[in-house]
Amino acid sequence: DPNILEYGNLKFNKTLSGSDDILSDSAVVLNEGDVMIILRFTTDRSRASLGNQYDSYQRGGLYVYTKDSVEDEVLIPVNANGYNLSSNSDPPFALTLSENLQGTYIVGPKIVCIAWILKQNSSFYGSNNDVNCEMDYAIQRKRTVNPQPVSQ
Repeated sequence: DPNILEYGNLKFNKTLSGSDDILSDSAVVLNEGDVMIILRFTTDRSRASLGNQYDSYQRGGLYVYTKDSVEDEVLIPVNANGYNLSSNSDPPFALTLSENLQGTYIVGPKIVCIAWILKQNSSFYGSNNDVNCEMDYAIQRKRTVNPQPVSQ
């Protein structure tokens, strides 16, 4: 039945530290023709402390991203409008982040993950940078139907 939906949950429970982008431990693989819809996105934090002991500031960066392959280093935000909000210097509240992501469709082939992206030349600062975030999704997988020969 082509209408069967596959449901799942992706988690991002991390302590933000260092100066690299931080990706969820697992990701969802969408094959050619698969369609994912984000049903629910929740997080307890939408901003983190960056900088150093002399200059610290708050910044966003948590979002849902796709990449073309496991090896691919380039992360592309799933919804550019929401992403522009999430990564600027006045990041949105967690609820706004949820509102921007819920209902977003993603069409395969793609690999989908949750990540916190850092701006160039910045690093997380401080001891209170724990993030607990999760996303519920549904996927309609593309079904391959075996064509039956039709007699004339």
